[in-house]
Amino acid sequence: FPVTIGGQNYDYTSQGAITKRGGHPKINSVADAQLRSLGLGMWNSTADVRRPIRAAGRKIQVFDANALTFTTLTDDTVSMNSDVFALNSTIPVNMAMFNTSNANTLWMTGGGASSMYGVYSATKVTANGVAAPTASSFSAAIGSGSGSLQAGTYRYSITYRKASTLAESNAVLEASVTITAGQNVDLTYVLTNLDTTLYDKINIYRSALNGATGFTTGDLVASINSSTASPYHDTGTSTSSNTNVPRAGGTIDNSVLPSGNPVGCVVYKRHLVTAINSTVYISDTNKPESWPTVNYITIPTGGKITGFGVISFTSRGSNTIDELLVVFKQNEVWAITGTTASDFALKFVDNIGCPNQSLVTAANGFLFWASNRGFQIWNGTGKPGYLSRFIEDQFKQGGDIDKSKLGIGFAVYSQKRNEVSWCLSTSSAGENKSMFKLDLRLTVAGMDESVGLSLVNGIFTPDVLSTSMYAGATFFSASDASEESYYLGDSRGFLYNAYTDVLDAGAGFTMKYQTPFLHFGAPAQTKQYHKIIAWVLDTGSWNLELDYWTNYKYQTTDQNSISLSGAPASTDSLIWSVGKWDEKKWDTSTGRVVPITFNLSPGSYNNVQGDSLKLQFVQTDSGSSGSQITLYGFTVYYTLLSVTK
Repeated sequence: FPVTIGGQNYDYTSQGAITKRGGHPKINSVADAQLRSLGLGMWNSTADVRRPIRAAGRKIQVFDANALTFTTLTDDTVSMNSDVFALNSTIPVNMAMFNTSNANTLWMTGGGASSMYGVYSATKVTANGVAAPTASSFSAAIGSGSGSLQAGTYRYSITYRKASTLAESNAVLEASVTITAGQNVDLTYVLTNLDTTLYDKINIYRSALNGATGFTTGDLVASINSSTASPYHDTGTSTSSNTNVPRAGGTIDNSVLPSGNPVGCVVYKRHLVTAINSTVYISDTNKPESWPTVNYITIPTGGKITGFGVISFTSRGSNTIDELLVVFKQNEVWAITGTTASDFALKFVDNIGCPNQSLVTAANGFLFWASNRGFQIWNGTGKPGYLSRFIEDQFKQGGDIDKSKLGIGFAVYSQKRNEVSWCLSTSSAGENKSMFKLDLRLTVAGMDESVGLSLVNGIFTPDVLSTSMYAGATFFSASDASEESYYLGDSRGFLYNAYTDVLDAGAGFTMKYQTPFLHFGAPAQTKQYHKIIAWVLDTGSWNLELDYWTNYKYQTTDQNSISLSGAPASTDSLIWSVGKWDEKKWDTSTGRVVPITFNLSPGSYNNVQGDSLKLQFVQTDSGSSGSQITLYGFTVYYTLLSVTK
């Protein structure tokens, strides 16, 4: 799964080996003015029109990988503002596509934005929600002429309709008038927040005869152009009768999100979901810009919500498919079940949270995320499983992963490679340069869901990037596209194609394959370790180093190392020696698996004795030769209680 830009990359082969392959090029040769990518996604309409979207700097852009162009989108107000995200923000942007009969919108949060924004066309974005009308004056009075209204008191209210998505506001303003039979009414107003570019219609509602203040049912008198001058002359006709009037807390509630910085963005059972601080906000069904006050759910523990995930599962009781809304905090996981406010239920799941939704992804019927402890997996039942036992040293105190920067990392699922990749910061490589790639083909094959997922041995391949990356996404550019596109974005204005079949010789980097602690079935018994045989494919000249530790040590200062450099000369007669080919097999094989033997000897940090042994195979490449190594496995020779095994 190629992710190393300009360098080398590593895959698992179909035979279960690890193989190195080429890196991949930049999409744009000239840096875009919006330098740091915050998020990548795909706008996809019901008519299957598709546009790759980039959140970068302060802007939202459509990018064309063929024309190498970036189009900055502007909002749907009269000011046509293009600044969406906070200046110099490093917060990842999360995206969710929501299509309705009225609009196709890719919604997003993060980047320090004070609102949720949505891409709805090739050139435009909109801030989520429709503000209720405000006015310096709003009154109803008896008008001239005659009409069909009965004698009594009538109340009037108005709403806005957004031009871009046809979403409607709540009704807040209200005026009343008492008339005799046959009189007309003039509704006069001076609106203070009317943007005739943003809002194309003003809906006028009239209560029933002698209706109550704050009426929630009435007649839709008219839907007039927002530019129409006041007053409106009501003769008693209506567009529809006995209709619901949108009010906060009413049957139809088109409330907007409260002020604050929304975090997280997912679609759950035809609801759009986000959070502000510790409260979950769930939109009305099929109405992603309406946020009924009855759909607010506050997580009772301290700390802010950091993101969401959605997972489908089969209910054991009814054997039907259902969805879970998974809510993350820094160190907690919660789940929300149900479809409407009448049956929403909040349930605690675990104390293993996630610092940002960008680290969460769904694949193969599971939800995956990165936590301060390691990598997690969950199928929606029982407790989440722990994936990273083989690499848990990376997450320990003093380990290589820089957990202070975990929140700017991101996860990507690739269908083509059947892999989940996390891009994280490490002490050894730097900020967002280390890729931890989970091979689902090998990992899922070793799982037994019938006994739970408390511990799953995830099969990871590590890569080191030559450039810090801050966003990634996979998608198919068209419905009939045969190849999945995988894009990465850096902080210098470039996007990269992270998967192609083109070998790209670039700057070299170090590949490391590290084992867990091996105790060979006897964890409490001391062993003498003699030699390690690495089984590799006979492919040419390259280097390989073995690092090893005993007695559960793992720091660099505690390791011993043995190096191999290049293929041996034909005159070298050694068969088993430190860091040399087994030449008898080398000389008689073509394209076959051959052994490399590393004879262990006492070093300055250990004496090759201990309860356990930990191995790390290291290859450092110059980046120019395109040489390849495939490691099929290894054999350990050791002595236990005078018995050689």
